[in-house]
This record gives sequence, structure tokens and C-alpha cells, in this order.
Amino acid sequence: MAIVPVPPTAAPPAPDAPGSDGALPGMAALPRRRKWLLRAVVAGAVLGALVVAGRRFYSELHRLRDVPASLIALIFLLWMASRYPAAEVMRISLRALGHRIGRYEAFMLQMVQSYGNVLVPRAGIGMPALYMKLRHGTPIADFGAVQILPMTLLQVFTLGLTGLAAQAALLAPGGQKPDRTMATVFAAVVVACAAPLVLPLPAGRFGHGRVAAFIARLVGAWQKLGRSRAVLVRCVATHGVMMLIRALRLFVCFYAIGERVPYSGALAASLLADLAFVFSITPSGLGFREAAVVYAAPAVGASREVALAAGVLDRLVGTACNIILGQIGILQFIRPALRLPVSATVTGITPTPAPPPAR
Repeated sequence: MAIVPVPPTAAPPAPDAPGSDGALPGMAALPRRRKWLLRAVVAGAVLGALVVAGRRFYSELHRLRDVPASLIALIFLLWMASRYPAAEVMRISLRALGHRIGRYEAFMLQMVQSYGNVLVPRAGIGMPALYMKLRHGTPIADFGAVQILPMTLLQVFTLGLTGLAAQAALLAPGGQKPDRTMATVFAAVVVACAAPLVLPLPAGRFGHGRVAAFIARLVGAWQKLGRSRAVLVRCVATHGVMMLIRALRLFVCFYAIGERVPYSGALAASLLADLAFVFSITPSGLGFREAAVVYAAPAVGASREVALAAGVLDRLVGTACNIILGQIGILQFIRPALRLPVSATVTGITPTPAPPPAR
């Protein structure tokens, strides 16, 4: 039985469906052009300051010319492997809220999100949220709760725990001396991220209107995810695997430029770089991640000049991976979703074409 597309005026929009202003779902989460310009100016100024401040560490960048192609390919594969656990966390969390997507689909949405962050900081969530609303009928509030709790808060919490473990591993015989500042930062991150998990969110009425309905749905999704211990434990374990892969990627970057470093040191530097990305204001943490790797050079057991070269190599390969796979994800998923009729936007059902008339 064919589903006939419903005209836009046939049904009122859902609380987080397209509004009367003609805005598509998820577009409200995207910054306006003026904000984009302001962010670009601020990010450019900060990045310029980082470039000037780090000019004394450029002496080892010549090593990038001698990196074997096989190791570049390996770093590329590790970049893709490090994105898969994040996609699995998103898939698991959405399934806990009643929204099912495939593993490959979740992976490509993660690459689209990373690609968006390469262009504009913090703007990458817009396209996946829009796709999930148009293609699967997933409320923006549900997708937002998944992004905030399991994909951000739990990730940073796991990052802090793993960072403390990495600092403890440096105490082993032959290891580098742990950095007190890094250990303090990781401990503070654990406490800061654990507090929202323990403190309950207020439940009840949030007034009337679309904004109130959105907040109520967001809080409900947060509470549902927070009550599922199996989901939380699985997300933390998956994030831990992701961080180990990221550390292996940085370890290979040091190896590719001819530097032999302990894995525990590369893990500490990688975790600090991930933490710098969380608080950065530049696209994809540009400059902040590299500065974190340079700062962690003593823990790695390398000079700061060598650490910068490894960080730049990781950046170059990662940017290429984001652009290539992000474009594929947009062509394969986002653009087809934008062509869905309005009925699919509101109900989440993809209309099937009517059978041809009998001859």
C-alpha cells in the first residue's frame, strides 16, 4: 500500500519539527552567519597567536618529508578506526531511546560531524541531527541528549580516568616522570563530569510552547539514558577503546618521523590533546591539539620540536580523512535525506513509490 505524501498544511509541526518560519530541523542549532564570522575572527586570532608562540619549535618539521607512504596509510586507517567507537556509542545510545540505525550509517554520520567541525567549530552536530530527523524521525531533543550525555560527558569522564591511569603508568621503571599539572587536570575532569551524573535533573513541567516541549523531551531522554547502567558502562568501555586507538595513532606518528617513544607517554599526550579539543575555539581544535602534544613532550620522552612534528603529521592525515569520508557521507546520506518529502520529516516514515498502473 503506497503512502501518499501529505501536504505541509495537513498536519501541524511537531515540537521540534519544521516550524512556521520555514526552518528545517537542526538549523536552529547551527550558528547564524554573523556568529560564524565572529567565531572565524576569534579562531583566526587565537590560531595566529599559537603559530607565533610556537615558531621556535619548527626546526623538526622537515621530518615530515621523509615519512613513508605505508605509515601514512596506517595512520589513515587508525584515524578511521578511532571514529568507529564514537559511532558505536551514538548507535547504542539512540537504540536505548528507541531509534535504530546501522553501524555503517552511524560511522558515516560521525565522519560528517567531524567534517563539519573542520569547517566551523562546534557546528558539526547540525547535519547529523538534521539527517536523523528527516530520515528516521528522531527528535532533535533525543539526538541532543545523546550528544551531551554519552558522547560528550561520558567521553570526557573516561578521558580523565584514562589520563590518571596513564600518569600512573609513567611511574613504572624506565618511564618518564609524571606531570603533576596533567594529573591534576585529569582528576578535575573526572570530578567535574561525575557531578552531573550523580545530581538528578529537575523533572516536571517546563511551561508551554515549543521550547518548553523541547526541554522536557531533552530532560526525559537524559534521565532515560542515565538510568540505564548497562548503556553507561558500555559507553564508557567503548570510549576507553577509542582513546587507546587514538594513542596508538599518535604513537605511530612519532614512529613515522623517526622517534621511538613509550606507548604510555603517547597515551598521556593523546589524552591531553583530546581534552584540549573539548575546550578549543578553533575548527577541529586546530592549534590547541598540537599545543597540548608539545606541552606533553616531557611525558612522551621526546623534545618539543619532535612532538610538534608528530602532532602536525597527525593533523594532516586526520584532516584528509575527515574531508574525504565526510564528503562521501554527505553525498550518500545527507543529500538524499534533504530530498525527502514533508511527510517523512514529520512522521519519520520514508514514502514508498506507488506501483505502476496495470496495463
